[in-house]
Amino acid sequence: MKKAVIFCAGSLGQRLFEKLSLIFNIIAYCDNNQSVWGSNINGVPIISTEELSAYEECSIIICNTKITQELINQIYKIGFKDILISQDGIVYNIEKGLMLPFKNSLQSYKKNGEKLSVLFVQDSPCIRTKRMAKLLKSNGCFAALAYTVNIQKPYDDCFDETYPIYSYSDLIEFVNNSDFDVVHSSNEPDNLTNILLATNKKIIHDTHDMMSIRSVVEYNEMTLEYIANTKSAGLMYTTEAIRDIAIKKFSINSSKTFAIENMLFEEIGITNKFPKLSQQDSEIHCVYEGGISDNSKHIRFFELQWKKITNAGIHIHFYSHQNIDYCKRLDNESDYLHYEGNISDTFQLINEMTKYDIGLLILESDIFGNQNVKLTSANKLFEYLNAGLPVAVDGIGAYSNTAIEHNVGMTIDFNEDLYPQFEKLKQIVVPDNFISDNKFTIESRTQEILDFYRKIANS
Repeated sequence: MKKAVIFCAGSLGQRLFEKLSLIFNIIAYCDNNQSVWGSNINGVPIISTEELSAYEECSIIICNTKITQELINQIYKIGFKDILISQDGIVYNIEKGLMLPFKNSLQSYKKNGEKLSVLFVQDSPCIRTKRMAKLLKSNGCFAALAYTVNIQKPYDDCFDETYPIYSYSDLIEFVNNSDFDVVHSSNEPDNLTNILLATNKKIIHDTHDMMSIRSVVEYNEMTLEYIANTKSAGLMYTTEAIRDIAIKKFSINSSKTFAIENMLFEEIGITNKFPKLSQQDSEIHCVYEGGISDNSKHIRFFELQWKKITNAGIHIHFYSHQNIDYCKRLDNESDYLHYEGNISDTFQLINEMTKYDIGLLILESDIFGNQNVKLTSANKLFEYLNAGLPVAVDGIGAYSNTAIEHNVGMTIDFNEDLYPQFEKLKQIVVPDNFISDNKFTIESRTQEILDFYRKIANS
């Protein structure tokens, strides 16, 4: 393998390391941020820009979410001849100023037998994708993954095969020459679905929660969303409410749609309940797990709400893989805010959360007059309940309705004294086996899911 340097040691460069290491010998990172010089990532040193000239015989791969001409010119001036750019995991060669697809063709998949074969395509497989693949595989189907960024372990029991994708042309060639019955695309924005629509396969587009009902989207994103929802052979949505909006918005034939919430596997249960932290200090300990944003216009910007909660003397422990530096800063701002890192294994996370009293599921609902908050299905609702935690909700979402209707959650009113509300919520007991007893498991929908895939495959 040719030696290579990854330029930009930020989150994208780190996430792409494993995939790029399949075809390059990554010997260094380099970054314009001098505060990271001398440290290392994945055991690979981060060098200064002054040291970079000693590596000009290597390939250099620019991994930055915002690649500018100024950045490319910086690399040119050093003298590199083999320059590559990676945008969202798609790699391009730079030749005489042109961006050309990086070729790394894959051996096609050839079907053996009659069992249903599904290829999942995503930048990095989310929990929903992994669960859907695992369900298919456990029911005798072939489930594979093509990814553009990384796999995000653990994944071993979800997919029969995994395929790293470096260019759109390779993706199209691989899909066209393989025997998959269905290609399931879960992406946002909807770039990959639009690329896959150029193949000869039946495409299922999983919209998750639909960008255009979550915020004001740009014209190009609206165009991609329209094409993905109108041209795909099958469409998946996380709730019936979102599906109904899509049918009306895009004039979709309802027969090619399917709504499935982000439910858990029945096997993901509690094996070891930890002692409650509140038993040690007699205080209230809440937990939040999931995405966090430092953008005040994002639905996952929690600073204002969390400050009110912690000012009331209530602890918040949070787990997130996003904006880690920001999470650490939040941790330092209050003795009642605790960043606990990230646990990617859902089974381990659910067991870990048993030490807390309450699960937080309160999103910022006022942004853009946000409608998505009222419609979406949150993974964390079922994970909190599976950990035996009552849920603090905002009272306006589909998840809020589920929690309140089953007497396992309470609406929090931020205009009233918070501590008595959380103290009352803490007293709610979530019954053992609540998830399975109420059919909030993916297994409860197994036959419907299999029937949908087969219907689209035969359409």
